[in-house]
Amino acid sequence: MGRCLNFLRFYVFVTLWMCIVNVIYCTDSKTENTVILLSSPQSGTNLVSCTLNAITRKPIGDFRSGMIYENVMNRLQLDSICSTPFIYRTHYADDLKRVSSKLNKLIFVSRNLKELLFRDYLIFSLEDLQSDEVQSFINTYLQRFKVYESWNPHNRYLVFYEDFINQENDEITLALLDFVDEEPTFFYDYIEHKEEYLNKILDSYKNQHKAKFGASSKNGAKALYYTKHRNSKILRSVDQILQKKEPLIWEKYLKRFQTK
Repeated sequence: MGRCLNFLRFYVFVTLWMCIVNVIYCTDSKTENTVILLSSPQSGTNLVSCTLNAITRKPIGDFRSGMIYENVMNRLQLDSICSTPFIYRTHYADDLKRVSSKLNKLIFVSRNLKELLFRDYLIFSLEDLQSDEVQSFINTYLQRFKVYESWNPHNRYLVFYEDFINQENDEITLALLDFVDEEPTFFYDYIEHKEEYLNKILDSYKNQHKAKFGASSKNGAKALYYTKHRNSKILRSVDQILQKKEPLIWEKYLKRFQTK
């Protein structure tokens, strides 16, 4: 009896504590006009979000398990003009399962899958591509595209890392600001000190991933780096896997990265 009573007290305490945490840090994901940035890891998440942060001077928040968290990311250590995040970031497609695509906007940031694969995995043969870990990675990558594809077309914006780093006159950055209805308040300051801002963004990324292999994006800041000298037969096999798994997504979004 005593053990049951103690367990009940513990259960009540944990339940109340989770409710308090949700009230303090979270807002129901049904909130209208929320901008969510979904991205594949190592695909320019930090670059895109911190660039927008530098130009708007508005903070970035987290989006987890269908909830927006009001904790603030200020990786560039800039003076913010407000305390509420204007974008909420996540890497997980499942976080958006209960989010209305009619009431919320989605920015999806991705990158050539082969660059991500050969960055994180040792792949030397076709057999390596069939490992459970690699296949799971590919499926997760494709799941993000499926979320984007199912989103309301008027409320979604796709950014490829390869395009963002090669954009001229910051046209993608300005288009993103227009998409999220934000004024480019500090745009000219950003342009004038662009190299300084980019170095800060790179440093913030390196600090975040300093314990991980390949943390520096000095090398990764190229459209093709990790796959540049890889076996073309294996690269074409990755293309075939993508095409077989999700032919529509392949045709619409990923064929541009096809290995010739």
